[in-house]
Amino acid sequence: MFIRSKEMELPFRMEYTANTPLGIGLLLTVFALSVPATSTVLQAKQTLIVPDPIETIQSAINQAGEGDTIVVKVGEYHEALWIDKPLSLMGEGVDAVTIWTINQQGSALTVSGCQSVEISNLTFACHEEKDPNQGLNPVVHFEHCQARMSGCKVANSPGRGILIDNISEITLRNCTLESSGAHGIEIEGEGTIARLETNVVRGSGEWGAYCHGRARVYLVENIFEENNYDGIGSKGEGTNLTMQGNICRNNYHAGIAIMDGSQAEVVENVCLENAVGGIQVSGDQAQAWLHRNRCCSNKGSGVAFNNRSAGEAVGNVCEDNSDCGIIVADDRTNAYLSENQCCSNKIYGIAFQQQASGQALGNICENNQKDGLMIHQSQTEIMVQNNRCQENTGYGIYCFRGGLAIISGNVCNQNAKGGICVRDKKSNVKVSDNVSNNNGNSGITFLSGAEGVIEKNQCDANGSMGIRIGSASTKVKVNSNRCFLNQNSGIYYYENAGGVLENNTCRENRASGIRLAGAGRITARENICAENQHIGILVEQQGGLATIIDNQCTANELQGIMFMNGAKGKVVGNQCDANRYNGIVASENGTVVEVIHNVCRSNNRNGILFYEGSEGQVCMNVCERNRFEGIVIRGSGTRVNLIENECRQNYPSGILFHQGATGNIEKNICEAHPWSGIAIRGKGTNPVLTANQCKGNDCWGIIYWAEATPVIEKDNIVEGNGIEGIKQRGRFVLKQDKTKQKHLTF
Repeated sequence: MFIRSKEMELPFRMEYTANTPLGIGLLLTVFALSVPATSTVLQAKQTLIVPDPIETIQSAINQAGEGDTIVVKVGEYHEALWIDKPLSLMGEGVDAVTIWTINQQGSALTVSGCQSVEISNLTFACHEEKDPNQGLNPVVHFEHCQARMSGCKVANSPGRGILIDNISEITLRNCTLESSGAHGIEIEGEGTIARLETNVVRGSGEWGAYCHGRARVYLVENIFEENNYDGIGSKGEGTNLTMQGNICRNNYHAGIAIMDGSQAEVVENVCLENAVGGIQVSGDQAQAWLHRNRCCSNKGSGVAFNNRSAGEAVGNVCEDNSDCGIIVADDRTNAYLSENQCCSNKIYGIAFQQQASGQALGNICENNQKDGLMIHQSQTEIMVQNNRCQENTGYGIYCFRGGLAIISGNVCNQNAKGGICVRDKKSNVKVSDNVSNNNGNSGITFLSGAEGVIEKNQCDANGSMGIRIGSASTKVKVNSNRCFLNQNSGIYYYENAGGVLENNTCRENRASGIRLAGAGRITARENICAENQHIGILVEQQGGLATIIDNQCTANELQGIMFMNGAKGKVVGNQCDANRYNGIVASENGTVVEVIHNVCRSNNRNGILFYEGSEGQVCMNVCERNRFEGIVIRGSGTRVNLIENECRQNYPSGILFHQGATGNIEKNICEAHPWSGIAIRGKGTNPVLTANQCKGNDCWGIIYWAEATPVIEKDNIVEGNGIEGIKQRGRFVLKQDKTKQKHLTF
């Protein structure tokens, strides 16, 4: 994985700097000093004037001695100049002096085999029409020389405007290169060093500047525009560029392209409205360090790393591009992305795809028309940390089709589709410590077989669920998350999804705290599900066993825990208090539940309720101070065994079987109720009562109606009740004192 070292430098820069952070100032100063100053080396011994008294420029060059100055007066000259000695060639004005050549006769200017040449204030042009054939002579050619050109114009080349090659050291400043048939300027060859500063290169048939063959090039504050390919291009191992403050706009390919083994440091450049992209890094071993560039309104991506390239992009602004802000693509492509601003792009803010790898740290990805940050088919884990992905039309972060990632510490708020989404088989992602609030759909979603861990996230006030797990995502661990105030459930599992939910807090959601609907094998442990508008934990149409252990389900608007529609599972050690309806509920045919060691207190109806044909075991629970019965088993076909439960101070009874329910009532303690410990009523209601303790109730220990047919064993203890131990009646009148009667009707 590409991780930037604090001391990482371009290989060639180490020869010129003392490990400065970017090395640009010192690097350019050292290069400038490598060419002797005019005052010390190019001392004019004499000044030669063209065309009077010397008729041609080439004649003046031939006559000049080393260090002489040639001044060219206003006019047009038709020559092919050759300079092979130190001298200065000056025009009276770039728009006043033009040197024309016919391409077959050679370049308008060739500087070869010499040092300390100064060229200024001249226009060099070619009579022939443009032809992209690179075999044509350039208008200006520097070979094996040291020279400076300033204030000049190079125009109308049928091939290249300027060629610098063969171990040359050239400075080009304040020049204009336009309408070349091929490259505006080509720089090539090992040992060739060029500095381009404040030039304008426009309208080239191919690249504005093309650097290759191990050349070293420094480009500062130039403008490259309307070129038919890239504004600046580099290619080949050993080719090294440093670029700062350039403007690359309206080129017909990329603004800047680093290709096939070349390396570049690209700082504070502007790449606008290019036809394919702003900055492209492409090809095996191509590397680029991109800092504080502005890549906006390009028809492709703002920045692209692809085809096995590598590098880093730090502090760039990539906005309003037709594709992505930054894209990292293809096998063995690796990029470190930090503190970039990727907003309002037509597709993604940042994209890793097709087995690319890297890191995305501290970026801003907002208002993109698809997702803020996308990961597709990553080969190694991509670190996605501390990014801000908000207000995107798709997801804040989207990982799919085999994406591997660690998604941590991100802020994903107010996205239209959702905060974070992971989907498809082979996607395995750890999602932790993120804030994913106020999204149009769910805060975090895992779908279609995705696997991973969701922990310590905040998912509040989303348009649907806080966390949603579905479509056979069977190995997802969800722990220590906060899901508050969502428009649907806090956490939702469905379509055979499975996993472990642990230590989550789900409060004040518009539906349930946790909902398991048609899910696979799931364990929900030590969660807090409180004050939700429906149910604390809802299990329905379960495909696998649901185990609900040690949760707190309190003060919900309906039930604390509910199993329904054929769900199966265990409910163990939960606290279900102060719910508006019941503490624990099992409903409908096919629902089978074991309810063990739970505490159900102060619910507005029952502590535990089984009805409509559900079945199960209810063992060793505590049901106290519920507004109605502690445990209710109701309805024909409902078959439940109650064993060793403790029911106290419920109203009116501790346990009620009615409407044809059946089962065993064994070794329960039913005390201190205003009516009875156990009540049995309704035709066909026939539980077996064994060894229960029904003591200290205000009226009866056990009461049953005539239409019910319970079996009441002799080992039940029914002492110390207000009226009598066991009673078979229909309507009762209890005299409480001499002046007042209380009517009790069941």
